[in-house]
Amino acid sequence: DDFKGPDLYGPFWITMTLIFLIGVTSNVHDYMHKSDVEEFDYDINHLLHAASVLCTYAFGLPVLFWVTTQCMTIQALLLVEWVCLYGYSLVPFLPAVILCIIPFGIVSWILLSMATVVSCSLVIRNVADPML
Repeated sequence: DDFKGPDLYGPFWITMTLIFLIGVTSNVHDYMHKSDVEEFDYDINHLLHAASVLCTYAFGLPVLFWVTTQCMTIQALLLVEWVCLYGYSLVPFLPAVILCIIPFGIVSWILLSMATVVSCSLVIRNVADPML
């Protein structure tokens, strides 16, 4: 039994890295689309919005699902397993967000849609077995 159990370092750092990448790439995207570079101003709101959405997704949603399963007396996953599952499900968004710098809107939509499908598949695949 060399299984050490879930860790929270991965979900924390993946979430923080994704927040940073969204802040950087959204501002780089804005910079590349400005006709006058002198009037460009860094927008900190991209970072704040990314932080609120991603922290809620990575840490709030697992707590909500854990409480729900506990109230329904379904002992499927531990809280730390829920947090790890949702935190690691953000990994497909890392390359997608970096590639969103490409200046075509349809490319961004396709990349983010693909990352969402992969992320949802990861969550469903890992939650379905313990829940059933």
